Amino acid sequence: MPEPKRRSARILELIWKQRFASNSIAAHIFALVCVAAAVSINLIFAAPGIRIAPFATLFPAILISALAGGVLPGLTALVVGGVAAWFLFLPSGTLIVSFGAQITSIALYTVTGIILLVLVALMRRAAEHFDKRREQLHDDHERLVAALEASGAGTWRWNIQNDVVEWDDALCRLYGIARDDAPRNSQGFISIIHPDDRAYAGEVIQKCVEGGADVEYEFRAVVPKGTLWIYDRSKLVRDAGGRPAYMTGACLDVTERREASEERRRISTWLRMAMEVARIGTWEVNPATGMVTASDSMNAFFGFPAGRQSRPFADYLALVHPDDVAHVKQAVATRASSSEPVSVEYRLLAPNGDVRWLSSRGAFVRDEGGSGRVVGSLYEITDRKRIDEEREATLQQRELLLKELNHRVKNNLQMVSSLLNLQASRMDDPVAREHFRKAVDRVQAIGDIHARLYQGDHLGQIDFDQYLKDLCERLRDSIIDPKSVSLELDAKPIVLDLDRAIPLGLIVNELVTNAIKHAFPNGARGTVKVSLDGDDGGVRLLVCDSGPGRESTVNGEREGLGMRLVEGLMRQIGGTLKTSNDPGACYEISLPKAEHAA
Repeated sequence: MPEPKRRSARILELIWKQRFASNSIAAHIFALVCVAAAVSINLIFAAPGIRIAPFATLFPAILISALAGGVLPGLTALVVGGVAAWFLFLPSGTLIVSFGAQITSIALYTVTGIILLVLVALMRRAAEHFDKRREQLHDDHERLVAALEASGAGTWRWNIQNDVVEWDDALCRLYGIARDDAPRNSQGFISIIHPDDRAYAGEVIQKCVEGGADVEYEFRAVVPKGTLWIYDRSKLVRDAGGRPAYMTGACLDVTERREASEERRRISTWLRMAMEVARIGTWEVNPATGMVTASDSMNAFFGFPAGRQSRPFADYLALVHPDDVAHVKQAVATRASSSEPVSVEYRLLAPNGDVRWLSSRGAFVRDEGGSGRVVGSLYEITDRKRIDEEREATLQQRELLLKELNHRVKNNLQMVSSLLNLQASRMDDPVAREHFRKAVDRVQAIGDIHARLYQGDHLGQIDFDQYLKDLCERLRDSIIDPKSVSLELDAKPIVLDLDRAIPLGLIVNELVTNAIKHAFPNGARGTVKVSLDGDDGGVRLLVCDSGPGRESTVNGEREGLGMRLVEGLMRQIGGTLKTSNDPGACYEISLPKAEHAA
């Protein structure tokens, strides 16, 4: 552009930058000032008597006023300038010979001014549009820079014809390279790519240069801070002649994503291998369509060919044992309405007639779109079921044998008790006969426990509260005079194992028998109370009488064989014995939890 035109353009640009608000009062005042300056210049510099172009200085004033303030201030300058020219220039012009010529000059001036204003209006509109576009581009650039900084991406530009590579600061930070150390040509850039990825990256770049299509690829970069996985998207730009001019691209560090993807791939491989080894099948049911998508392992269970082809749920259900069909349907319906996992075990009828047990577990999963599906897994439990059945049969057989053993022990003890009773009935010595009867009671107490063992439902355990009830009934019938002594029982339901039940039964037998025989001398009336309760596996037993108490006993019976037997049995089962008189004798027996018992 020639220097005068360039200077004029700079002047117009300066005026545009310093413009007033459109059609403001200040713009109108500025228009008047411009007209006054134009008129003054015409009066001062024009040669006297030669004002053949009195409007020459007014047109720049109109132009400047319109550019700086808008069309209306320009129109103001046009009108005021025309009036000034009419009164100041036209009457004295030596070449103006008639009034008609003056009117013609004013008309030409007006038309030219209006054309000038129209041109200025078009110029202002174009300039304002240009400013808006420039502001929009600036905003877009700022947003792009912010987005790149937020994403951690960096950009580059490769001048293909000069082989010059330009890096921005974000790309230098991404690679961890100082700006001065960044590669400045294609070979330098290729040198930081991992050797195993160079051929691939070069092939992609060459494809972009030759074909012109945008490309995106990932590669590893070996930089000072380590090996990075880089995602790159590149675009080719051609010159006016259609030749490749340069390439631009953006790089993003995707190392964490690639490492996470690799970790997921490893976990998926381990899981798939583990499921194959364990023969675990997976399945997915669409509740809306009733279609089932199963893994190869699951299809193998049902005799279907391998593949992820979906099949109707009825095809799988047709192979389920008829007795389990309703159970399986109910489980699937429950899964389809609840996110909680549901398990079901059922039998599968193989084509050869064999029965296989399967265990399935699944839950309802809702996707982002709001719809859902039931997913789960299953595996074969035929061997486990067989082992469970064999174990159950063994346990039943063992329980039967133990019940038979307890029954025989009870019968043998009954025989011993009968022999002792027979022997006691033939004795003349009352003391010896009494000792034999006590021995019979003790044998009978043990026999009652064994009777409970083979009659009860707990293997090796008895309902001790029921045993106490039977014991008290037997004592009422055998040694209690109902007219003088009453026996009361308050027993909470408690189950005891055999190792604690037999000693505790003998202890209760001894304490209750002694209380009945010795707490009420000379036929006195009284009550013997037995209570049983417990919590957390412990047992608390009370045997109390309403007699005069232990200190009043003079025959020493309570401190004889019976009490020594009680103390020995207490040590055997790890219990504690407390005695008190309130006012009668009261014995409190406490047993710890079974695992703490001696």
